[in-house]
Amino acid sequence: MRPEFRILLVCTANICRSAMAEVIADAMLHSAALPVATGSAGVRAPAGHPMAPHAVTALDKLGLDGRAHRARMLDPELVRSAAERRDPPAGAGGVRPVRRPAGGV
Repeated sequence: MRPEFRILLVCTANICRSAMAEVIADAMLHSAALPVATGSAGVRAPAGHPMAPHAVTALDKLGLDGRAHRARMLDPELVRSAAERRDPPAGAGGVRPVRRPAGGV
């Protein structure tokens, strides 16, 4: 089944805040059997880097595993994809609506 909605969580490096938020959101949405997919990216992500060790430890304490996560750079295609599906990116430093500029991304 294709997810009806997608949540894209964004922070700076995608190795701590947005990465943890993705793991936690995915676990919560999965347990609620909601048709929602999660993803995360960073505006200055060191692409391919693993989650920060302290973030992995914090997730371990919640019974969640972040070891498979690899940082991903936010790029225009991710933003365009979210915009096409009407899923505004959510910033991990504080959730707020993202306004799309007139004329495109």
